[in-house]
Amino acid sequence: GLSISLDELAMGVSLGLLKLPLLPALALLGLQALVASQLGFRLGARVREKSRERSEKAAGLILLLLAAFLLVVHLR
Repeated sequence: GLSISLDELAMGVSLGLLKLPLLPALALLGLQALVASQLGFRLGARVREKSRERSEKAAGLILLLLAAFLLVVHLR
């Protein structure tokens, strides 16, 4: 199915506001998504069942910290 996430929506709005050329931006976004997903697949394959829950919690914490950092940077 088709999946639309809020982060991709935010990136699209940002690219539109910055008036960046569409095709190079799409190519870079696609490359970034490919690299990140491949890295995730490879790291995920090495994770044992016992550490899966800890990994999910760590990923959630990293996302929260990243969001807090971006919020602080943009509110300055």
